[in-house]
Amino acid sequence: MPNIFTVENLKSIRHSKNTKTFVGVKADRGISLCVMPSGIKTWYFSYIFERNKCKIKLGSYNDYTLKEIHEIVKEHRIVISEGKNPQLTLSDNINSNSLATVRDLLDAYYIILAENNKKSLRNIQAIIEHYIGTLSYKYVQDVKPSHIRSACQKIKKPSSRDKFHSYMRAAFNCAIHWDEYDIKNKPHCNFRIKSNPVPTVHSMFSNGYRPVERDRVLTFDEIHNLVNSSCINKASKVKIKLVIALGQRLEQVLTAPMAEIDFKNKKWTWGYNEITHRYRMKTKLNHTIPLTEFQIELIKEAYALCNSKGKFLFPSLKDRNKPIQPSLREPINNYILKTKCEPFQGRDFRRTFRIMGRTLGIPKSHLDSLQHHRIYDESGDIQHWREKQEAMELWCKKLKDIY
Repeated sequence: MPNIFTVENLKSIRHSKNTKTFVGVKADRGISLCVMPSGIKTWYFSYIFERNKCKIKLGSYNDYTLKEIHEIVKEHRIVISEGKNPQLTLSDNINSNSLATVRDLLDAYYIILAENNKKSLRNIQAIIEHYIGTLSYKYVQDVKPSHIRSACQKIKKPSSRDKFHSYMRAAFNCAIHWDEYDIKNKPHCNFRIKSNPVPTVHSMFSNGYRPVERDRVLTFDEIHNLVNSSCINKASKVKIKLVIALGQRLEQVLTAPMAEIDFKNKKWTWGYNEITHRYRMKTKLNHTIPLTEFQIELIKEAYALCNSKGKFLFPSLKDRNKPIQPSLREPINNYILKTKCEPFQGRDFRRTFRIMGRTLGIPKSHLDSLQHHRIYDESGDIQHWREKQEAMELWCKKLKDIY
């Protein structure tokens, strides 16, 4: 056996036909893998407490990754350094949490969402209840990453799978910080879990789960390389430039009717769409941003390049009376594949506007207002409009140098 546990050498471990075998390595002191004659593998952690040899069963080989085992052992070693026996602490936790099920956890999560007036509560509840299955009957203490992976892999639709994974992770985070919540009629739930059993995106991917890149912010150098790359066609470049320059959602820009854009007064208003009969904003309120000369030039360039001559800025090739699909996945993925840069998505452009705008000295309140995070009555407030104009001018001045 080598000096350290790796995924490769763990797979090469074979069981003995007659006796159970404990496999350990020098580098991972205390961690051992028990291999039964039947082939079942179990993780154990051995340690010395008050001059006595102790051993804790960590779990099945199939339930935890090697990284997760190291994290569990790290927690046990912290407990030992505090002068406590992890074996006794673990048994106390199991006894105190044995009545708290995943159903209790979800009910507590729904209470938190309702307390925060979460508008998507019904949708969240519908997705969780549809896919949770028998997992709701498990004790919170007994839920392992493998259970979540199994539940996620049964969901065929990628978007639903992503949502279920995200909501379950948020629910367990609520359980971890349950004692910190100050709400009325708070039910007594003694979860007492210290770590989230819902695997991260990376862990899910290592077990056959589709990865999703999140929280990516492009630097100005990355923006320069992107918009000047030969890997992307001219039409896609204009779309990317415009989305970054405006700092709005992809859907709001790529499906925009020309009627929303007021070239004379230099402003763009997202409101009720008379063509699709839908509100353009999630809040169902009008959202107006000022346009700079630089942004207007980009809009006109896009209009001429896409040969719009219709109701939409970016019309569909099949039907000129309909907008294109609000996606830049194909050109972005092609760019990532050829340049081998850190992955990102089209929705990261909006986050880039907000984060990189702060580096230029634009106040957060101005950026929030430009992205409709801060709902504000703009009627008659000239000062507020000027602040938004100044923020846009500063942002576009930087982009002009980059583009």
